[in-house]
This record gives sequence, C-alpha cells and structure tokens, in this order.
Amino acid sequence: FLLGVYVFYDLIKKGYYHYMKSEVFMFIFMLIIQILLGIITVILCKGEVPTFWGVLHQLGALLLLTATMRLRYKIKITTN
Repeated sequence: FLLGVYVFYDLIKKGYYHYMKSEVFMFIFMLIIQILLGIITVILCKGEVPTFWGVLHQLGALLLLTATMRLRYKIKITTN
C-alpha cells in the first residue's frame, strides 16, 4: 500500500499525472479493492479460507497486476 501511495505521489510530483489519469485511477482503485478483499478474506477465515473470497482475492491480484503493468507501460512511453 505504501509503495502505491509513493508511486501516486511521484507521478504527481513529476507532472505525469495529467497524461495518465485513467491508469493512475485504475491502479489506486485496484490497490484499495485488493486490500479490502484481503482483509475480508482474513476476517471470514475460520480454520479455512472461504473459497468465494479467496477466488475474488486472487482475481483482484490479477487485475492489480494488469493495472500496474499498464501504468508502467504508460510511464515508459511518456518519459521517452
């Protein structure tokens, strides 16, 4: 989470935020969703992980990875 906040701050500081608003929004949104899904999964855990919440957490991880790769690609294009 702290790394995500740092990336967001760094993008604003360098002035890239205006060129990639949708990518930054998707990254921050998926980061928050992933954290919430992880907390819910742990809270509902009673000796075993609930399958539904575990699968949602894994899907969130995949979407967060996709958002991160898209943001990284956009940063690379913008800085060149």
